[in-house]
Amino acid sequence: MRGRRFALVTANPPYVPSHSDRLARYRRTRSWDGGRDGRAVVDRICDDVADHLEPGGALLMVHSAVSGVRASLDRSPRPGSPPGSSTGPGSRSAR
Repeated sequence: MRGRRFALVTANPPYVPSHSDRLARYRRTRSWDGGRDGRAVVDRICDDVADHLEPGGALLMVHSAVSGVRASLDRSPRPGSPPGSSTGPGSRSAR
C-alpha cells in the first residue's frame, strides 16, 4: 500500500488490553489482543494513516473507550490537514 492514497480508510484492529505487551500469534487471540494498554496496533494506525489519506480523507476505526478514545483522536490527522501530516502528540511531526 506504500505510496497509495484513499478517500476512506477503515480499520477494526485488535484493541482489547491484555496481560502482556507481546502480541498474540494465534488467530482467535490475535483478533482481539491489543497489548497491555490495548493500543499496540491502534497507535500504529493513528500514526501512519495520514500517509495514506487523500486530502479531505477520513479514518473510520472501531475501538473501545477502554483503549483511550482521546489518545486516538490526539494521534490522528486533523480534518483539512495536508496529506501525510498528523498534528497529535504521537505524530511524526510532533516528535
